[in-house]
Amino acid sequence: MRAILPAVFFAVISFGCKEKNIPGLEVQPSSDKLGLIYTDTLTVVSYTLNENRIRTDETFYNLLGSYADPIFGVAEASFCTQFLLPVPNLDFGNPSELQVDSMILSLRYQGYYGNTDPQTFKVYELTENLLNSNVYYSNDTITYNPIEVGAIYNHVPNTSDSIFVDGLNRDPHLRIKLKNSFAQKFINASGTSDMSNNQAFTSFFKGLYIKPDNVHVLGKGGIFYFQLLSNISKLTLYYTNTSTNISSSQDFVINELSARFNMFKQDYNFVSNSPITAALNDTTIGNQKVYVQSMGGVKTKIYFPYFKNIAANGNVIINQAQLVLSVNEEGTETNQYSPHNRLTLAAAREDGTNAIIIDQLEGENYFGGNYNTTTKEYRFNITRHMQRLINGQVAEDYGLFILPSGGAVNANRTVLHGCDKEHPKHIKLILTYTKL
Repeated sequence: MRAILPAVFFAVISFGCKEKNIPGLEVQPSSDKLGLIYTDTLTVVSYTLNENRIRTDETFYNLLGSYADPIFGVAEASFCTQFLLPVPNLDFGNPSELQVDSMILSLRYQGYYGNTDPQTFKVYELTENLLNSNVYYSNDTITYNPIEVGAIYNHVPNTSDSIFVDGLNRDPHLRIKLKNSFAQKFINASGTSDMSNNQAFTSFFKGLYIKPDNVHVLGKGGIFYFQLLSNISKLTLYYTNTSTNISSSQDFVINELSARFNMFKQDYNFVSNSPITAALNDTTIGNQKVYVQSMGGVKTKIYFPYFKNIAANGNVIINQAQLVLSVNEEGTETNQYSPHNRLTLAAAREDGTNAIIIDQLEGENYFGGNYNTTTKEYRFNITRHMQRLINGQVAEDYGLFILPSGGAVNANRTVLHGCDKEHPKHIKLILTYTKL
């Protein structure tokens, strides 16, 4: 049950307050007749950290592509996936009477980040088993045959136009033709034990690894989002029965039982005098700017070193605590490198891992974090979290992490103003509280 703070009662019985000098804090005059104290000048410390890795298995979208950002350098996304049988005991004919026409990998577009500049994508066959019971992370690796089984060169992705395939207009998707020599292995397996069930099939064919292979140019490129669980995303074998001269096709599908995961890479030093590398090596840069990046890139840590001083002379009730983060527009090209649609917060543990903030349990509308395109800021309600801190219900305060929301399924990055109070858009905690 939600804890209800008795702010109204304290407002009624309080006649005023007088605040002693507290480092990093300015308060409204003691003539306030309601007894509420308001401040938006509480000291905040902020700096940028590496995220290192995030979990990426069985996400709703998979990412593919690369771009070269003038601030964040190169970001690259690739993925691997299993394919499964549509039915057990698959038999599409006597292999000696079947001829490969083609094999097509189809991937349903769901959007992109960056530009739709030409890209090259290459496809490789996995030599290592994928398991949907395993947990996979963005910096994991997997073994594959280095000889590509298919590629598409200098392709201009089109994420909005339908494609006419097999007599029908299909939703926008990427189509990569694979080698006939690779497709022949499926012909040869027709009617054999390799096609008897998914366990046998995924041992025979472990899946595909799809990656970008681009020459990077600053301001060019993009990362594309694919919906692998769409019925358009699949591997299709086209073949002809030479004895009957009848052409047919056979799909191999991706569904919720298919193991799949994304791999992400960043190269901040692709940019000369990289501001990200500088921020990672010098925490004082967080006074001016801090950074948040999806795909296991970077995050921001903040803490409030003098916050508990407000209770130096007695208990307090936190009526409202709102964290305000303002986008530094110098680091954002609105159309090309837009900031995150949503950020989130996590409490930092001693070992650097994330813990949920109690306010988040109240739901998105209460907690906040959505980007306001008018004010160019994000706001979070962290009232209950700050009350727990002041009550001592949190043994040690290791600060908060500012993180991307859905960092495994989008490629956005955001530049925020830092904690320097001299800047009108600095990170601030707007605090209203009552002294008991």
